[in-house]
Amino acid sequence: MKWRGWWTPLVFGVLAVAWTWPAAMSGNMVGRHFDLPGTVWFLDAASRFGSGGEDTLTGWPTGARYARLDSFVLLVASHICQWVPPARAHALWQVLGVAGSAWAAEAFARALGARAPWSLLGGVAFGLSGLAATALTEGHVYHVMD
Repeated sequence: MKWRGWWTPLVFGVLAVAWTWPAAMSGNMVGRHFDLPGTVWFLDAASRFGSGGEDTLTGWPTGARYARLDSFVLLVASHICQWVPPARAHALWQVLGVAGSAWAAEAFARALGARAPWSLLGGVAFGLSGLAATALTEGHVYHVMD
């Protein structure tokens, strides 16, 4: 049977759901490290930052300035998902980040000459790696989104 190109993101989507479980179904924070609440807070707060990173709702009554952000990826993600509760957005970015990373690694393997199904090994080895698991456990979803 010939491998169809549209199967690749589907396979990585299913694997990402399994790898990050229960993130796909959870509305709660999924992770176990002390950085997780801060990352979820940033997803919530970054969409309201004014020019220069000013947030009037943090550090009341004077506000706070966030000039040295941890992740500009989360800054963009915050604006994309500002209508989604932040813990849910973080969980969805976990799934999408793992699937996207795996798909990109598979495309790189194809560019180097590997053909499916062997190119899928490149995607699995990178997207579902221990590095990805550690980043997600620590709450650094932006690492798998990169």
